[in-house]
Amino acid sequence: MPRSAVLGACGFLGSHLCEVLVAAGHELLALDEPSRLDASAESRESFPGVIRGLGVQPLAAEPATNWRACFEDCELVFLCQPERQRDLDPILSDLSGLPLKVVLISDAEVYGPGAVHSEESLPDPRSRRARALIEIEETLADLDLPHVILRPAGVYGPRCLRTLREARQRVHLHVGDPRPAAFVHVRDVARAALHVATSPRATDRIYNVADESDLDDADALDLLSDLTGHPLVSVDLPGPLASA
Repeated sequence: MPRSAVLGACGFLGSHLCEVLVAAGHELLALDEPSRLDASAESRESFPGVIRGLGVQPLAAEPATNWRACFEDCELVFLCQPERQRDLDPILSDLSGLPLKVVLISDAEVYGPGAVHSEESLPDPRSRRARALIEIEETLADLDLPHVILRPAGVYGPRCLRTLREARQRVHLHVGDPRPAAFVHVRDVARAALHVATSPRATDRIYNVADESDLDDADALDLLSDLTGHPLVSVDLPGPLASA
């Protein structure tokens, strides 16, 4: 059985990735921050298949932790949308030179405004989170490690509490043509991560991940309505008010 490590295993994306890896026959080393482990009782019931293999261990350990020894038997290491550079620096440094492959699941947010980008698009990080992800991408690229970086579009699916909260904050009015939006189901991101991890040709490259749907904002709100079970109400406003 291949042995894989998932950093951020108790999160939205990490939990689905753990399920996909377990289903593919991987022995799993699942790691996350102690605070998230303590709060993961409900998550453990939601995805019991994750809490098996080598079990869940704290990610933020003592500074003297020998991460090299921790990961030396792993073939694949997945970093699920990490945002705190200081926690990853000692881990990535210890991984350098080991015979393993790292898959970093970043975010299309690093491209800045706009819905559709290609891998050749230059990053334009506007938010603090996007800037942190770019720093981690650059740190990984500078190390002596085979790696792949995935930049998924708007990720949705079961257990996407943070995604739904962010979507509610971004609900706004549009005048004229609807703005296109890119989305991808969390399970597809997890499968894409497994695919590039096990593909010898997918090394030291960046891939965007999105589905083939062409959703505009109205379609996206319909989707959120279905996911949350809340009705969608559409209101037509008079021209001057809508413009304001």
